[in-house]
Amino acid sequence: MPRRRDRVRRLAAALLDDAGAWRGATLGRCRLAPLPGGRVLVCREARGLPHLEVAPGNVVWWDRRFAVRVDACGPGARIGALGAAGWREIAARMPQLRETPVPVAARAVLPAVWDRWQGQWGVCAVPNLGYNRSDGPGTGASARFRPARPLSGRGFCLALAPPRTI
Repeated sequence: MPRRRDRVRRLAAALLDDAGAWRGATLGRCRLAPLPGGRVLVCREARGLPHLEVAPGNVVWWDRRFAVRVDACGPGARIGALGAAGWREIAARMPQLRETPVPVAARAVLPAVWDRWQGQWGVCAVPNLGYNRSDGPGTGASARFRPARPLSGRGFCLALAPPRTI
């Protein structure tokens, strides 16, 4: 426990440092990154995210944070992180997604439903971004943020809060 406290103390000191040299950190599978205006992004770090197979109509718990239901998808559907390649694919198909306020680090770790379509793996749906592939099987998935140990009973809210002191 003392090692964890030391890491938290160092992180707090870095966040409060006025020099502005802090480039980010990870702690407890969370990624903390500086945002403009002295704000801090907190999201899941990309390391160790699972890939789970899912059958249509079933709900699976992905990364102990999201309840994901797939209504229809191609054969061998699985749930994994969207990542950079997935983002490029869905942004090419749905260019208006490029206007999303969701930071790059946060959207990369959102659950995405992947399946084999036209001989290769592709993104079928990213429910949290409102994306469903429209030119083949797999239009219908939902994902609800429901962590195993919520910090509050209110669920998930994606918001950028003003900076505050710790």
